[in-house]
Amino acid sequence: MEFNSISQLNELIRNTLNNNFNLKNIKVCGEISGINFRNPHLYFTIKDSNAAISCQFFNYYFRDGYIPKNGDNIEIEGSISFYTKSGQISIIIRSIHKLGLGELYEKYLQLKEKLNNEGYFNEEHKKEIPSFPQKIGVITSKTSAAVEDFKKVFKDLNSQQELYIFDARMQGVESVKSIIEGINYLDNKEYDCIAIVRGGGSFEDLNCFNNEELVKAIYNCKTPILTGIGHEIDYTLVDYVSDRRCITPTETAKVIAYDRNDIINEFYTRILEVKNLINSCFFNEANFLINKEKIMKTMLESNIKNEQFSLKNILSTIKFTLCNEINKKFEKNTQMRQIILESNPELLLKDNYF
Repeated sequence: MEFNSISQLNELIRNTLNNNFNLKNIKVCGEISGINFRNPHLYFTIKDSNAAISCQFFNYYFRDGYIPKNGDNIEIEGSISFYTKSGQISIIIRSIHKLGLGELYEKYLQLKEKLNNEGYFNEEHKKEIPSFPQKIGVITSKTSAAVEDFKKVFKDLNSQQELYIFDARMQGVESVKSIIEGINYLDNKEYDCIAIVRGGGSFEDLNCFNNEELVKAIYNCKTPILTGIGHEIDYTLVDYVSDRRCITPTETAKVIAYDRNDIINEFYTRILEVKNLINSCFFNEANFLINKEKIMKTMLESNIKNEQFSLKNILSTIKFTLCNEINKKFEKNTQMRQIILESNPELLLKDNYF
């Protein structure tokens, strides 16, 4: 059979599938991968160990409270659909039921719990990201869209920061070894920080970032590490152990990129803060000394008044005592004078005592 165009071929395939009643009502089980919500629609791939097929669930509003996630083992009912423009076969879902966790996702959860219990994700182990890093090491694929998005942020800011791109495999069997080599290399080159960035992908595509050996390499790295892997909904084990997790490669760049004006503004801000601190300290110290002077003056005046009162009392006591003594002496002198006068011989002769 000959076809004049791809459109004719795809139209025949679509009609053939639509006329097959066995494909109008199918039921199949598998594991969710590459889930994507485009409210209110749901898109993902369902797979087993040997094959996969795209699925679409239109107007899905988290029925029965179930929120599908990557790795969920599910049973779906629906019909086969063929999209002629792209030549893609997919399942249009009518119902979905969770059966259990997929094997790969279950291993992910088990490893996450193990590493968390061993303390690899504890906040106290995380290193601070420098505010103005000058030398930045980036672990990513040099040919990826992620690295272009990352570099664009620095270019737009006209940044003078030094970027070194370590070309690593970010997916597949050799990816873990390649990324660890990048970490060890950059950690020995005294970079201010290291960024591990990769674009989005399915759970399987990002599963190399759920490796125990890689988690421990990041944990033991002396240089602060940021991760920007996938999209906001993607959360790998290296995101838990890294010193800072960013939702995308672009957001990672925005955290550490700056232009020279940022440093100048920060410099003047710090100068103003120091000036205000000095003025505040001087003002507080001046008030302290003024208050202390007032307190000491009040205390001194009070002490002087108390001493004056005490001295006045002492003087009064001395005056009283002296007056009493003088009076006593005067009376005694008067008595003695009288005795002397009475004993005067002339008076005795005059009075004819002899």
